[in-house]
Amino acid sequence: MRLHSDTLTESDVRDALARAVRRGHVDALVNFSELAERGSRTRKNAFEIRLEWLGDKQKGDGRRYTNGGNSGADTASYGAFWGEWGWFISELYSIDPNLIFGHYKTREIFDTVTRYQFD
Repeated sequence: MRLHSDTLTESDVRDALARAVRRGHVDALVNFSELAERGSRTRKNAFEIRLEWLGDKQKGDGRRYTNGGNSGADTASYGAFWGEWGWFISELYSIDPNLIFGHYKTREIFDTVTRYQFD
């Protein structure tokens, strides 16, 4: 997913994931499969972000293969859960309340769409 921000750096993005892990909201085996700087027409910085889970899948644990969006499932890795993404995005909004993350143009939209699960 694409993140647009006037203030966030790559270090801030990494710190946001680390905080979500420390708080117990994100599994410690979730990491970045992609964290790359990109250009943005609306903000100073942009990053393409993909999260993956590096654990050993167990039957019934709910983990699914990652999907890069272009060619379907990537059977080499498993993706982060929706809730793990949510806590990560919430941490990002706590650093920069004006960021845009994917289709979440504001924190208010993010909270409304996710029904305030990540406060």
